[in-house]
Amino acid sequence: MASRLAFGLVLVLMGCGGGAPLPETKEPSAAAKVNVPEMQRKATVRVKAELPEDVKTAFVETVKKSRLPDAMGTAGVGWTSTGSGFFLKTPDGKGLVLITNRHVVDSAPKVTIILDEHTSLNDCEVLYVDDKYDVAVVKVPESLATSAIAVATLSDGTTKNDEAVQASGYPRVGDQQSYRLTSGTISNADFSVTVRGHKSSFLQHTAAIDPGNSGGPLFRKDSLDVIGINTLTMRSNDNLYSAVPAATVKGVLDRAFNVPSKTDVKATIKQIQGSCKELTDELSIGGEPPISTVSLVSDRLVAERGVPTWELRYIENEPPQRNEETGEITPGKPKVNEEAFGELVSAVKKGDVMEHLRGLTFAYLYVDLKRQKGITGDPCSRVVEKDVRDYDDRGFVRVGMDLGSGERRTMRFRFEQGHWRLAGYE
Repeated sequence: MASRLAFGLVLVLMGCGGGAPLPETKEPSAAAKVNVPEMQRKATVRVKAELPEDVKTAFVETVKKSRLPDAMGTAGVGWTSTGSGFFLKTPDGKGLVLITNRHVVDSAPKVTIILDEHTSLNDCEVLYVDDKYDVAVVKVPESLATSAIAVATLSDGTTKNDEAVQASGYPRVGDQQSYRLTSGTISNADFSVTVRGHKSSFLQHTAAIDPGNSGGPLFRKDSLDVIGINTLTMRSNDNLYSAVPAATVKGVLDRAFNVPSKTDVKATIKQIQGSCKELTDELSIGGEPPISTVSLVSDRLVAERGVPTWELRYIENEPPQRNEETGEITPGKPKVNEEAFGELVSAVKKGDVMEHLRGLTFAYLYVDLKRQKGITGDPCSRVVEKDVRDYDDRGFVRVGMDLGSGERRTMRFRFEQGHWRLAGYE
């Protein structure tokens, strides 16, 4: 997951789905001078996310069943991610949401929004994530008093080179996050980066950001006008940082509020089939899957299959041993590819082990399909409609898959963060 942090703070937790509103304060009079830096600070909050307990448990169990050290499943994985975020109005203008980076919320279904050292909003639902653009939309409780925060606005204007900007967020200072507002300029208003075949445009700027700033707003100077989400630090260059443009954020926000309701069975089946088709098409082609496809693999499946997949790929058996006296032949002992093991250990230390294993889990599916002579017919047409209608009770929807070998596989899809993701494969 993203930057990790242990809080030694006593926090007041409000349920994100309700609870008493925070105390109202008097609105400033029209003549009162607005303290812009203070409003920028009130619009920016800390975000804390944790992987679900069932994912943690499954991952630890797979480590125990594998030949990897137990520490990989206990102390080896950072379960908690922290970053920054900011408040916006919903597209209809009637409510509020929190915007942050996808890599901050990771795969957590709910997050904690920390308003200050004494007050937090607990169990806030992650409504939608966009892996291509690294943007997440989080539900904010209706009970949140707007006087306790400030609401930013997404810029609809053009961002120009050399324009003055300010980065607001909570970078790490030792073992805590501390608020910081930095100033700089836009150095490249159309900076393109291609990652695994997907081209994304960023705003490149010089307002300093560090781990913990992820998901925080990039303001126009002295305003609440957000022109981007701070996302990347160019580690190979000093004083160069990047943000996801406001126009991209608006597109993600619109998509988040256009996800079909699960009570609309036909629309839901169509959405499941879309995820299924994208996944199976990529499995049929093979090779390194794009970000959009890997994101369709749930952390639950990664937790259940990720380590064994790594084992299949990187652990080999030594030659069989023959007992000279009895002639009995015993299988060779397992031998770890040291270079590959180092790769996994490095990924764990960076805290992104789930992301590392996601691609390997995808590779496991690909290898299995090749062994079974691939897919026949249209596997995504056989959605179990009863599962869709009973989803709240079942928690999954089954989709049938026929293989060239005559065998059959069942895919299980779960609704996670606004998408139907593969969470089971039998």
